[in-house]
Amino acid sequence: FKSKVFPEGENAGCFTACIFNKLGLIDDEGKLSHLTALENAKKVFEDEEEIKNIEAFLTTCAAVNDEEVSDGEKGCDRAKLAYNCFIKNIEQLGFDIDF
Repeated sequence: FKSKVFPEGENAGCFTACIFNKLGLIDDEGKLSHLTALENAKKVFEDEEEIKNIEAFLTTCAAVNDEEVSDGEKGCDRAKLAYNCFIKNIEQLGFDIDF
């Protein structure tokens, strides 16, 4: 994760799904839960501009919910799609992450 490249390990997707689920990013149906994530972000961020950027970021990445995945509701495949979307779009919206 530190290199901003999704790990290639066999269980990397499921591990990521577990983390995202605990953070409220992925729901129990294996879908990106952008509304829950936005509500959680509002508890941490106070600046309206940051919240708007987070909302745009989450809305953009919510498109992964429309992607076909092979693992159904497990969320492993979708977690990988979401991670890659996050990395692709996060810096464009003014965020700098360092794991």
